[in-house]
Amino acid sequence: MKVHETRSQAHAPSDESRIMTRKQKVGQSKVHEGEQSQKKKAKNGKDQNDSTNGKSEDKIAKEYEEFCKVIEEHLSVEQMREILDMDEQDSSSGSDGVVTTKCQDVLFFGPLDKCPLCSSNLEFDGKRYSCKGFYSEWSSCTFKTRAPSRKEEPLKLPDSVLNSSVAELLKKHQDPSRRPCQGAPIKHLAGIVVSLSGRLSRTHQYLKREIEKHGGKVSSSVEGITCLVVSPTERERSGSTKLANAL
Repeated sequence: MKVHETRSQAHAPSDESRIMTRKQKVGQSKVHEGEQSQKKKAKNGKDQNDSTNGKSEDKIAKEYEEFCKVIEEHLSVEQMREILDMDEQDSSSGSDGVVTTKCQDVLFFGPLDKCPLCSSNLEFDGKRYSCKGFYSEWSSCTFKTRAPSRKEEPLKLPDSVLNSSVAELLKKHQDPSRRPCQGAPIKHLAGIVVSLSGRLSRTHQYLKREIEKHGGKVSSSVEGITCLVVSPTERERSGSTKLANAL
């Protein structure tokens, strides 16, 4: 399977649409498999304490409910928007209620990682996390999950919040190791082998880290079922051995 990093000018819109549709199917398949796996574990009665820092899900849910009440009572919507901005979360879209829900989630569980499929910001509606980004100018991203990846970095808080009455409560959630977990993040690239070729928009080392972070593997050769990412220039001149093997 070939995946091109950017669209070649020679491609017609229908070709691009088909490529993005395949990407959507792969991504949604991985999401479905991960969620089904989590449901089976819960059904079999397996201990989930490892994914919730030693606390039961019911206890975390109760703590979250109480936490949200305190945050809504002591922080203004303007302060919440400032928190979201500092932690690189979307604060511009949605009503005050939507912003409040987003901020409460970020403060309690930690800042959200980008969408693993298109690198846009994830949106939280109170029940599920979804992406409103785009694969391309023709295809929107349809990624959704209940167990998103979180940034493993301290929560950033503005001075107005650090000087507020809830500062001590929020400081407990600044350290990633002390935050409650919603469950093990789904590895959306699990089982996918990727081979990188040519000069891409990011270094091969960076892409390798990101691919492995989401459960994928990077191979130096194209063998068997491999996803090949090729730069547009190399694709057009067809001068790569990897590209020739993939074809």
